[in-house]
Amino acid sequence: LESRSNYQLLRQSLEDEIKFAKEEVNKLQSTQAEESSDKASNEKDLKEATTNLAEDSKELEELTVECRRKMEDYKLESKDRADELTALATAKKALIEKTGGATSQTYSFLQLGKHNSADNYPR
Repeated sequence: LESRSNYQLLRQSLEDEIKFAKEEVNKLQSTQAEESSDKASNEKDLKEATTNLAEDSKELEELTVECRRKMEDYKLESKDRADELTALATAKKALIEKTGGATSQTYSFLQLGKHNSADNYPR
């Protein structure tokens, strides 16, 4: 009788272990399915992010090239502007030197008389 009781206890214990093991397997399979789905979603997100990164890197490179070109254009324009200002200053200085005191005189276009230049030519 005692061996039968031991057998029953052992059997119940093993059946319980099998039951809990099956439950654990079911949980693990469910978790594995969820993780597999998550992995697929994450791989899709990674692919999309990689594509976006490549596009953004290309756009950054294009903008960098454009900015460098504009910087060079600005430097050239600034140099040209400085050269023009220097030329204007030189021309102004030369005009002042050549005209002497002409700037201190007052000029007027007041008509003092009428003279017909056609009268000087024979008809």
